[in-house]
Amino acid sequence: MSSALAYTHSKSITHDDVKPHNIVWDEQLKHAVLIDFGAALVNPESLPEGGWTPSGTPSYAPPEFFEKKKCPAGDVWALGVTMLFAFGDIPLPDGSWFLPHVFENEDVKDEMMQWLSRIESMGKSLDHAGDGSLLAQMLHWSPEQRIRSDDLVRHLEA
Repeated sequence: MSSALAYTHSKSITHDDVKPHNIVWDEQLKHAVLIDFGAALVNPESLPEGGWTPSGTPSYAPPEFFEKKKCPAGDVWALGVTMLFAFGDIPLPDGSWFLPHVFENEDVKDEMMQWLSRIESMGKSLDHAGDGSLLAQMLHWSPEQRIRSDDLVRHLEA
């Protein structure tokens, strides 16, 4: 998946809905494939003011969502949350809140903030066969300090 994200990001596209349901196994190619680009954005950092719409799946939305910021680092965060699920560290997130309500309802905002803090803490504390630090880099609160998808690929290929 890191290769799929790196390729997508190299084309200035942010998927904006990375989650287990959007990853399928291609039996012929013998690898996972990222699907459903319905929420994808081209050059999300250049969206005009007011051109931003909440999208994606709530439990996989990154912290910068609160700043109404869309960027490739959000896909890396979502892949990190997906990895927490794959490792069995969290149940499949249900995303029980509706993203637009985060800006309208303080209770929903608080619930989402608690979820994000829990995810970041888990990323920092995990160490699966030496992957813990990599997962922590994927789940860094700051998108500027989060590992980039191309660096993630290089790390995994090393």
